This record gives sequence, structure tokens and C-alpha cells, in this order.
Amino acid sequence: MKKPRTVTYFGLDLFKFLMAICVVAIHTHPAGTDGTGFIFKMYDSFLKIAVPFFFFTSGYLLAHKLSDDYQLNETVITGFIKKLVKLYLIWTLIYMPLTLYGLSLDGELSLKGAAITLRNILFKGENYFSWPLWYMLSLVYFGLLLWISNRFKWRYEILLIITILIYVLNFVNVNFLGVSYLDTLKKVFGTTRIFSGFVFIALGLFIYQRTLKSRFWWAILALAITLYIGTLSIPLLSDLMVIGAAIAIFFIGCNITSDNKAISSFFRKISIVMFFTHMYFYFLYISFVPKDLHIQMGGFLFSLLATLFLGDLVIKYGDKVNILKTIF
Repeated sequence: MKKPRTVTYFGLDLFKFLMAICVVAIHTHPAGTDGTGFIFKMYDSFLKIAVPFFFFTSGYLLAHKLSDDYQLNETVITGFIKKLVKLYLIWTLIYMPLTLYGLSLDGELSLKGAAITLRNILFKGENYFSWPLWYMLSLVYFGLLLWISNRFKWRYEILLIITILIYVLNFVNVNFLGVSYLDTLKKVFGTTRIFSGFVFIALGLFIYQRTLKSRFWWAILALAITLYIGTLSIPLLSDLMVIGAAIAIFFIGCNITSDNKAISSFFRKISIVMFFTHMYFYFLYISFVPKDLHIQMGGFLFSLLATLFLGDLVIKYGDKVNILKTIF
């Protein structure tokens, strides 16, 4: 595999920060959930880019560590999986108090509740208010698929085709068929969205291999077009436009460069803190702020500002406090 030219990741770190803000908005609904106007639809389409962008970038950056040496790749992939599993389990434990609280609300502090929680940890990637964690579990499962593909020495094109088929099959079943054996999968994996990220990660791997380039203004145009089509609510086409928009955002990021490593590191670290912790702060907001004082932007602003403050502390003291280095 030919290695591409050195890429400056400042733009990608910048967009990680912006997309992390979008993830906060997805979960806290600062603009509500029932808008119907064109501006709201464009806003909603843009938010949908966030998680695919993270998957896409994860695949691209993972590909940077891979080579033509399948034996070396196995070591890299195994390390990738182990690191993710460790981080996933740590954050699952951090969110466990909220999980137990959620079970108490449902009256499920029982063996049945424990079984549901274990099912969610192993196959769904989320429990009460720990919704962002499904992203990591999806990466773990993709890592296992990548490990298998490396063992069989599949080309990235084969892996990409497999993930596209998984994506389309899941979409068709959810929206049209309701095939019984796939319903069984739903009972295990929840919405089965755990598999929806595979195609974005595989695209990141594929684009790294192909060293595709894009001009900045062409990427801007592609983003505008895909966002607009995404507002039309056309089955499958609108969903596919999310892929196009995520790719466009990625290429825009690749065209934004800077030698300021400190700012790049700031964006990267803050986005990690924001992604993992915002649901805790949102929980605190809705739990302790009286409902009659809730404002539409309140939960979003509180969660955003709190994570920014925490992120600043992590940047300042992360190298001095071992636990911060471990979880972030």
C-alpha cells in the first residue's frame, strides 16, 4: 500500500471540536425537536454529520498506522481493539451511577435489570444517559471485522463492500421489511445502529489508501448540495447524503492547515472531554434545575460550558494526574 503525503491534521482537529458541539446539541436539543422550516431542516441535516464524521476520521487515522505487512497490521489492530475496550469499560463504570439510577426509575433494580444492563454493555453500547458510548463499541466491533479481514488478507475494497451491504441491509430492514431474524438481532443489539458506523470507518480506510484529494471550494459545494438533499427526506437518498456530507467536511478539514500544534492539541483534547462527559452535565441540569426554570437552550449551554471548563482543567493538569491521562 502506498503511503500518502504527510497530512496536517489541524483542520480535522478543528472539525472534531465543532462536531463534538454538534453531538452535545443532538442530545440536548437546543432548537427543539419538532421544527419544520427549511432552516431547521438544514440545521438538523448538519447535526447528522457529526457521528459519521467521527467514524470516518477514526478510519482514516487508523489507516495511517497500517501498512502492507499483514503481520504488523495484526499487532496494530489488536492494540486498537484493546485500547478501545479498556476505554469503553472505564467509561461504562463512570456512567454506572446513572445506569443504576435509570434502573431504579424503571423499577428494574433486579436480576432482570442486571441482565438488561449487561446486554446493553455488550451489544448496544449504551445505558441510561450513557448514549455516546455506543460509538466506541461500534469501533470495537469494526476492529474485530478488520482483524478478520486482515487475517484473510482482504483488500480494503472488499471490506468496504461488506460494510455497504451491512448498511443497506440494516436500512432496508428498519424502513421497509422487518425481517424476523433481523428483528432478533434488534432484541440483542437494540436499534442495530451499532453496525451503521462500519461503512464510514471503512470509507476512511479506503480514502486513505487511495490518497484522494479535493479542492476546498469543491468540498464546500459538495457539503452544501448534500445538506440540501438531506432536507428533502427522501428514503435512503437522504441517508446516503449524510455519507457525502461527512466526506465533504473531512476534505474541508484537510484543506485547513496551521503549524500551531498547541491549538490543534487544544481542539483535540477538548473534543474528547466534551464527547465523553456532556451527558453527565446534562443529567445534572435536568435533575437539579427546576423544570419551571428550564429554557430551550439551557441544557445545551450548561453542558457545553461545563465541558469546556472541565476540558481546560484536563489540559492544564492532565499530565500531572494519572486518572485524567487514563480516561481522556
